[in-house]
Amino acid sequence: AERRLGSNHRDIAVIFKCVAEIHHERGELDFARKMYEKALSSGRTALGSFHPELALTLNKLGNLHYETQDLDKALEYYSEGLKVERAVLEASHPHIVVTLMNIAQIHRHRGNFAAALINYTEIHALQVKTDGPSSLEVAHTLSSMGLMQYQLKAYAPAFNCYQEALRIQRDHHGSDENADVASTLNSIGLVLFNEGVYTLSKSCFMDSLHIRRKLFGPDHRDVAILWY
Repeated sequence: AERRLGSNHRDIAVIFKCVAEIHHERGELDFARKMYEKALSSGRTALGSFHPELALTLNKLGNLHYETQDLDKALEYYSEGLKVERAVLEASHPHIVVTLMNIAQIHRHRGNFAAALINYTEIHALQVKTDGPSSLEVAHTLSSMGLMQYQLKAYAPAFNCYQEALRIQRDHHGSDENADVASTLNSIGLVLFNEGVYTLSKSCFMDSLHIRRKLFGPDHRDVAILWY
């Protein structure tokens, strides 16, 4: 194919990416990286700088560098992929949400909670638009926003995020006997504890403890954390 089409053809870029994905799955990351980079180079020449296939390759490179803990490179590729996605996809496209999540995860891993909160806030707005305000995806993102605000010691907005996440989880599951509900109750308890509201904090911890003992048994790690 390369002899017939040349090295800068769209089909060649696709083949390079497919080969890269196989080596990526095998854990042969150095060779996979080289193939992804060839796919990116061929794709840019054949398709220009803004095309959905380029965004996919950029995000694959971001994933690979994230796996090897090269966070600077991962962030560089994710950011470039996001720029391409925003140029060629609808504003609320699922790929944009995934890329924003990946970028937020890097900021969170580095302890850059303010930057991660900006990403999660944008993700929340997109999810509300596409999935509705009461989806479990929205609840999960609200919990992430609450955690970032908790880390920033912004306890009042953290409390509000966790409360809304809890409401969604309870409405969706129809019961408190759920691991997500237990986790959110624990998070609310931590916020209240840091605000000095000890009685309500203990009540949240006890509710979470009751759920986790029922779900996981008395000797589970999460049960021990709540006793502590």
